[in-house]
Amino acid sequence: YIGEYKFGDVLIPNAIHALIDEETFNKVQERIAVNKKAPAMHRSEDDYLLTTKLHCGKCGALMTGEIGTGRKDIKYRYYKCVRSRKKQCDKKPVKKEWLENLVIEQILELLADDKVLIDLADRIYEMQGEESGTVKSLEAQLNDTNKKLNNMVTAMSQGIFSETTKKFLDELEEQKQSLEIELMEEMIKHPIIPKDQILFTLQNFKKIDTSTKEGKQKLIDSFVNSIYLYDDRIVITFNYKGESKMVTLDDINNSSLTSMGSPGN
Repeated sequence: YIGEYKFGDVLIPNAIHALIDEETFNKVQERIAVNKKAPAMHRSEDDYLLTTKLHCGKCGALMTGEIGTGRKDIKYRYYKCVRSRKKQCDKKPVKKEWLENLVIEQILELLADDKVLIDLADRIYEMQGEESGTVKSLEAQLNDTNKKLNNMVTAMSQGIFSETTKKFLDELEEQKQSLEIELMEEMIKHPIIPKDQILFTLQNFKKIDTSTKEGKQKLIDSFVNSIYLYDDRIVITFNYKGESKMVTLDDINNSSLTSMGSPGN
């Protein structure tokens, strides 16, 4: 960065073109040293399972993870509205584990309904044919080519034949063969999974170990679209027909989460 060339124990100042001046370089190094010593108030997003899905019910902004220090240097992990840091929103922070476990509980309730799983399997099965626009495009091109071929065969059977028509016929045959190969390759890339296999996979989600971070993250990523957190309720939108479920504080007080304490710090 500052033009020093180092090889082994040999250091040559100003040996190469400097990218920045030495004063700036030293200031950056000082800042890095300070940051290393400072307590980590922000944790990796990987530690917070609801990151990118959790929104503040008051202002709509994202809520992200932070760590706070209480009495006796006890660390508290919680979700906080990003706008509240700038005093632009008064939404109170909520305990990380409390909220994540609440969401997991709601997902497990969803999975416990066999009718929901059957409906979901039906929808996923139907969506397989909707997702690949390439397959539809290739099928349309192939149908169009077959029509042209049929028209050419009809014309030739009526005595319309020349070098031009023969060349056009050869081109259509070549185009048909090429489209059939492309279509086959595309369908291999996106195989249609049988409905019973989809249902079996969905039912296996019930067996996921929710005591692990990986297990919880898989459930959240697979079934939760968004979460809006208010002071008195939580609205969870699932990846199931876009349906939302509202959970009030009264519902929470009557659930197994009561033993975990309050949602706040």
